[in-house]
Amino acid sequence: MVPVGSANTGYDLRVATSAAVGNAPAPSPLLPAETNVGNLTSPRSFTGTVRQTNMIDTYRFNVTSTRFVNLTARASGSFFNNVDLILIRDGNGNRQVDPGEIVARSTNLNGLEGIGRNLMAGTYYLQVQNVAGTTSNYTLNMS
Repeated sequence: MVPVGSANTGYDLRVATSAAVGNAPAPSPLLPAETNVGNLTSPRSFTGTVRQTNMIDTYRFNVTSTRFVNLTARASGSFFNNVDLILIRDGNGNRQVDPGEIVARSTNLNGLEGIGRNLMAGTYYLQVQNVAGTTSNYTLNMS
């Protein structure tokens, strides 16, 4: 880093990698809270776009008591558009995906993904991943 003028250029850069298992996509090893949903107490819907320059959208949400949670995503547009879902519970709060923190994944090929689970109270991250290599618009429903 070369300072220019009197600018303060301090930052924290973290890099991590993970390998995919079989054909399943690897989750992003870092958990940015791109969209903070807050407490998931009522149905919520979001629209988004994932592409080659932004392969993953991450949603952070809280479950306040043990209950059934339903998460669905539908890719729209071209037949070739497809997204996958990965549900993560960051048990140690380090905002990284560690072994054993992936709760569920949905990797269908038809553009419709769904995860339905009883979840205990805690903070969860849902990653919507582009797996088609093209720009994929999607609608995400959480309840």
